[in-house]
Amino acid sequence: MYTVVEGIEQDIDSWMELVRSVRWNFPGLETEDAHQEHKNTVLKFMRQKTAICVKDGNRIIGVLLFSINHNMICCLAVSPDDRNQGIGSRLLAYALERLDRTQSVTVSTFREEDEKGAAPRALYQKFGFVPDELIEEFGYPNQRFVLYPDCKVIDIVGDNYFGKWNKTRIACRGIVIRGNEILLSYETLTNQWMLPGGGLEAGEAEKECCIREVAEETGVLVKTSQCLLEINEYYEDWKWVNRYFICEVVGSSMIKLTEREKKVGMEPRWLPISETKSIFSEYNTYADTDENRRGMYLREYTALCELVK
Repeated sequence: MYTVVEGIEQDIDSWMELVRSVRWNFPGLETEDAHQEHKNTVLKFMRQKTAICVKDGNRIIGVLLFSINHNMICCLAVSPDDRNQGIGSRLLAYALERLDRTQSVTVSTFREEDEKGAAPRALYQKFGFVPDELIEEFGYPNQRFVLYPDCKVIDIVGDNYFGKWNKTRIACRGIVIRGNEILLSYETLTNQWMLPGGGLEAGEAEKECCIREVAEETGVLVKTSQCLLEINEYYEDWKWVNRYFICEVVGSSMIKLTEREKKVGMEPRWLPISETKSIFSEYNTYADTDENRRGMYLREYTALCELVK
């Protein structure tokens, strides 16, 4: 079985031979000047002990560069003749053990529509990375992926749960605090409160979803933390995944409500945190009259108890 080792300067020729064999797949490495510049970069990483590789005898068949200062994966490549043997997974697992998993780890790779992206995107998603913002590197369209710190996961199982689920909905919700107040979405016609947030759209990064939903419901622009809490609700044959982010206000925008939100008179409200927790703590009073509200208030109360200190 192949093992991961730290690359040393004596490995540089074999290392760069692998890089040359795959440079068609790495924008920015097409020219000889770029190749030489990358060689100097690899040597720098080797001296910092953040260049790792997999060898088959004296031949290097997989390489990875990572940055401790930036907590990121910088470059990963496997020889075309040695793929589908788990080499990329071994390299990535080794690097993640060296990086700070209490903070987000980032990597950039190809976009979803790019045929080059199938294998690397699948690898990163296997390790829990999620798609983030679209970027360009060396004039080439890429996408940043983020591995968030392990967040606490809480399960809420309803009495009507069938015991297994075959439908899933993912939502992202913002905890937006201003002094000792918290931002809420309030349905004036139903007297119902909730933390702003909503469903993740196809191809959307989770942080982008949270920012978008908070802005559309409340007109408040925010920047977010990493995901700090996940609450999974199980009702009938559904799994409802709710991911919570601590948010900071950075501006304002136009409110864009859905037709349903318009019908119930949704509007933003700031309430004291203590009053908000008191409202949501009454979830059991709706057990016989409004199961949807009972479940939602239980979820929001659980989130506030975990995240608001």
